[in-house]
Amino acid sequence: MAEQEHSLPYSGKSGNRVGYRRGKKYFERKKPKSYQPPAESLKSANEFGVASKASVLLRNAFKDVLLSPFKSDLHNRLSKRFGEILRSGPVVKKGKRKVFDGDPDILKGFEFNKDRHFDGLTLVRLDVVIHDDEVWIHLPPFKWDLTISAPPQAERLRLEVSYSWIDFSDASYFTSKAPPIFLNRAESFNGGKLKIVIRQESEWFLVVMTTICFDYNSSGPLSVIGNKRYQAGRIAEVLHFSDGKVVQHQKNTLESKEEPKSSPDPDIFWEEL
Repeated sequence: MAEQEHSLPYSGKSGNRVGYRRGKKYFERKKPKSYQPPAESLKSANEFGVASKASVLLRNAFKDVLLSPFKSDLHNRLSKRFGEILRSGPVVKKGKRKVFDGDPDILKGFEFNKDRHFDGLTLVRLDVVIHDDEVWIHLPPFKWDLTISAPPQAERLRLEVSYSWIDFSDASYFTSKAPPIFLNRAESFNGGKLKIVIRQESEWFLVVMTTICFDYNSSGPLSVIGNKRYQAGRIAEVLHFSDGKVVQHQKNTLESKEEPKSSPDPDIFWEEL
């Protein structure tokens, strides 16, 4: 910065100089050089934005089933996972890769509660298979004493399965929730099956989420135990469909089971086995 010595002081740009007034005096300085980020930085920044938007979309899709402990640092953790999905896509498309270019299996197993994983509360696992124009979700039989790690005051288990068809191209989604499974202590669940009709148009991720929490009686109606150590949620399965056909990104593809074909049913409910 130096005081202007021109006969006609000026304010504004002049060549590679910038003039300005401070008080009753005029000064000038060199115009700063413009900064052009490297091409690789621009590509990474673009994909960071795509991952962030995908995180927001998935959170919105499951907003009605997110328990309070799930929301801690959720956006950043999901964005990081979606960033990994983008980086699994074709290298030649770096900077222009979309979520659909990557491997959806990377999202599978994501824990919504960073302080308590699903495995820490239950050993129950979903079995997901593709059968004709449906996705079947099997929940195996289980007993409280053998598969559940519950707090002492818990009187009832609450297990929920939700799913959402998410289109990351136009930020649309369709979410459904199966009736929750309530199980009192000393009870057993006989197993069940959930049928989801595959959407036949456009491109989608089918994301299946499971949550578990516990109820107790505090001299009134049963209510959820709010301690974050006893609430967990996990993405149990992610499948990529395009025009009704599964897109093979995963190393281990799902096999259809040879069972009698059933008519598609838009309702979501558990069929007892």
